[in-house]
Amino acid sequence: ASGAGGDLFACNVITQDLLDARALKRMLGGAGLALDRDGELDTTALVATIAKAGVHPSGVVSIESAPLGGRLYLIAGSANGERQRLGSDAAPAPLRQADLRAIARALGASADPPRLLRQGDAYYFSRRDARVRLPVYRLISRDGARTRYYLDPVSGAVLAKVDSAVRGYRWWSDGLHRLDF
Repeated sequence: ASGAGGDLFACNVITQDLLDARALKRMLGGAGLALDRDGELDTTALVATIAKAGVHPSGVVSIESAPLGGRLYLIAGSANGERQRLGSDAAPAPLRQADLRAIARALGASADPPRLLRQGDAYYFSRRDARVRLPVYRLISRDGARTRYYLDPVSGAVLAKVDSAVRGYRWWSDGLHRLDF
């Protein structure tokens, strides 16, 4: 992007809100981030949005779109790994309890109140060969399977879903083969 002070990596988080190109274009337009004639994101508007948030574009190394509830949010990532969710007005828009309740409804899960985990639990944990993102919100569904959803605390994206089959596999496979009890 011109004037960004370096390469800017842009990607998007896939969610149910992004079902088709028209829905994406409506969200981008509603956020003030228009597409040009070729259907590409207008990077000038994107850089201006980031600057409006008080984040110098040269400090941003990644931008993710994170639609939630029909609204487009941007997740700005810095070189030191910090991430911040920005609203369409470029103001910081941290994930709220109301957002978490809406996510639980969208997942079809009548869930216990979400709990912020700063370290892993028996089903969501790092191994030598695979690191998990922490902290996370954990939603435990009140369905018969007590399905667990692990949510990104910045975007609200589902990072992992652990149902009864996955829990069984965890104990039979990881427990017995890796002696990881």
